[in-house]
Amino acid sequence: MGEIHCSDETVQKLKEISPSTIDRKLRREKEVKHRENRKGHPKPGSLLKQRIAIRLTDWDTSEVGNVEVDLVEHCGSSPAGEFLNTVSTTEIYSGWWSGLPIMGKSQDATF
Repeated sequence: MGEIHCSDETVQKLKEISPSTIDRKLRREKEVKHRENRKGHPKPGSLLKQRIAIRLTDWDTSEVGNVEVDLVEHCGSSPAGEFLNTVSTTEIYSGWWSGLPIMGKSQDATF
């Protein structure tokens, strides 16, 4: 990405505008963008999330070697574009955890 070039007048206006005014002026655009970007992602409390099986006590905790791996998105309120993810690995018996940051969530980056 390159720099954004703008006039001295625009620079001065940007220096003078308050954060709350920016938020108020961009509220509608943020809402529209947020709705567009959420398509394809389960919403909190959705039926899809309720149907995903989560094992809480079925782990064989008597021996080392059982691991759980999750991909955690760090996208804030908008999953648009590329953002940091964490490949989170937990060994169940010992509680050992490792987190590896990756950019995006492509198969190549994850492997």
